[in-house]
Amino acid sequence: MDKYGILIGSFSIPEIAAMLEQFGYSKVVIDDIIQQYQKTKQSVRDQAKEHKDMFVATQNFIELRDEIDNQYRIDAKVCSLAFADHPDLIKIVPGYVRITPYSTWERVLGNMYNSILKVDGALAKLERFRYTDITINSRLDKLNTLVILRSNRAKEKGEAEESTIIRNEMIDDLTVRCNEIIEIAKKVFGRKSQILEKMGIITKN
Repeated sequence: MDKYGILIGSFSIPEIAAMLEQFGYSKVVIDDIIQQYQKTKQSVRDQAKEHKDMFVATQNFIELRDEIDNQYRIDAKVCSLAFADHPDLIKIVPGYVRITPYSTWERVLGNMYNSILKVDGALAKLERFRYTDITINSRLDKLNTLVILRSNRAKEKGEAEESTIIRNEMIDDLTVRCNEIIEIAKKVFGRKSQILEKMGIITKN
């Protein structure tokens, strides 16, 4: 983008402006190219912002997911101890579950915490470990928050991908127009390296 900025900035130099006019680049056309350049620069900034937003959304999701998973593993061990002598209650405690696939992990955790609240005697057995309904509901609240963060991450990912497509298309379109001017300038100012340099065009001696 920098080299196109130098090129477009040179359009105000009289000798270059005259050359462009000769090849059909009227003031209207030049102004259109300048406007396209400004829009393309904005698309580059937008794309960078969207990718930063996606990164933040992903980090927020991963951090809470890992926090929940670590707490779940502690809770599952406590439940195994509390329910050890109660066959009906021990069924509440799932076996080892991986974080991926996410949907399975979320369902397993949700089922365990909801079962603790719903199955008779489960919460009472956890009281000696200082677990209350507030404790379990807080775990479910975090799972619900994670669902929101996951949705937000997907949204930011989609927006980042779309912004990348837009940026690439705009850069490609601008590149075509600028390269055409560069080729014309090389032919017209072939031996005038100083003028070409003002246009940001590097030539081999």
